[in-house]
Amino acid sequence: MTIEKDFQGNALIIALAGRICEESAEALGALLAREIAAGNRHLALDLSKVEQLCLSGLWELMTACKRARRNGGDLRLAQPSDPARAALEAARLNEIISVYDKLADAVASF
Repeated sequence: MTIEKDFQGNALIIALAGRICEESAEALGALLAREIAAGNRHLALDLSKVEQLCLSGLWELMTACKRARRNGGDLRLAQPSDPARAALEAARLNEIISVYDKLADAVASF
């Protein structure tokens, strides 16, 4: 998994690529926890280049969403690849975390 970060307005954009499973999911969870603790409460994750999203990755996304909401922010998912979208829908996580077809729409929603 690779991670790139950028800011747009008050939103932190985190672009993810590759497989989000086990060790990489744990690393993602730690990164999201650090960013929220640092005051970045509005997180938009670009999932367009995610090749695989396993249960551990889904768990970390849900945990980060709950953490952001407890701190007055939120987590948005944008441009999910077909495998990422399939995993989100299978776990019904798309009913809990807002998913946008375009990154700009996810950022504008904050």
